[in-house]
Amino acid sequence: MLYPIESKTREISEFRSPWYLKYDPQHQGQKEEYFLKQPEGCEEIALCASINEQINGRDKYLYMDWLWYFTEFKISPL
Repeated sequence: MLYPIESKTREISEFRSPWYLKYDPQHQGQKEEYFLKQPEGCEEIALCASINEQINGRDKYLYMDWLWYFTEFKISPL
């Protein structure tokens, strides 16, 4: 197994909560540029864990279409 190694150009970070999830059954995320700004209506979830264990609503159980994950983190300058 490979393990992360910290170096002058590589920093080890943990991606802890909060993470947010946006279901996108209409595939609007690219057009509405979700990658630039987190849209409204996201649900907070924990990673790494099954989405099905964290959601409420039968319509989202076993969802098999587009979805987006969002979080914030800082990247150190080189």
